[in-house]
Amino acid sequence: MRLKKPLKKSKMPLPIDSNPPNTTKVNWTIKDAIFILIIQYVFIFFLSLLFLKKMKENPYIGAFFVSIFTIILISFLLFRRKEKWSSLGFVKKDNGKMIIKGILFGVVLFFLTKLFFNYFSFGELYIDKFNFIKVLKTFLLIITFKGFNHILLTPFIEEIIDRGLLYQAIQNKFNKWQSIIIVSILSSVLHFSSFAQPNWLMIRFIYGLSLTYLFDRYKNLSITIACHSTLNYIPWAIWILKEI
Repeated sequence: MRLKKPLKKSKMPLPIDSNPPNTTKVNWTIKDAIFILIIQYVFIFFLSLLFLKKMKENPYIGAFFVSIFTIILISFLLFRRKEKWSSLGFVKKDNGKMIIKGILFGVVLFFLTKLFFNYFSFGELYIDKFNFIKVLKTFLLIITFKGFNHILLTPFIEEIIDRGLLYQAIQNKFNKWQSIIIVSILSSVLHFSSFAQPNWLMIRFIYGLSLTYLFDRYKNLSITIACHSTLNYIPWAIWILKEI
């Protein structure tokens, strides 16, 4: 009786996963980014015409409505393109780790840039008397209207546009470092208030470089949003501890 020879294993190559975990699919174009920015600034223009007085009294009201409008606009663009939020850099993997890394990176980046540009000294952190109420207020900032706007909502919107949309669109035309530099310059220029203080313009450029590099490294907006939020939070916390 002849024994049957075992079947040989197939030597066919395994299929390559075109979308490995923790990466984003680059489908956006520069036209998409320009479209979002133009519509956003048109909305800001008409909003300022209609509610100029109220926006002068409380600029955070205008920023809030602009942010909500931008979220609706991006959602419409995603629906029209039949894309998911993951295409902008929102992934479900390791978000907790990414947020912690983003916060730590934001703290280090804030103090290094301020010290380098002589804009900040550790002497500013000196508090003559520990006040529990002041410390509590720094943690409660995030649930106030201004704090929610400045610390959470604004970084969320800016990271979607600058890193999730603009960087990925520019990367279709340029290499990695060219794209990082271009996006960092654009994000600095779009902060009009930076022109009043040249140091701030350079600091925003460094922030842009760092945030864009983080997004390119981890392909996850959670880390850049956490870092951006930290950069917005620390100055407010220091001001409250010193002044209030």
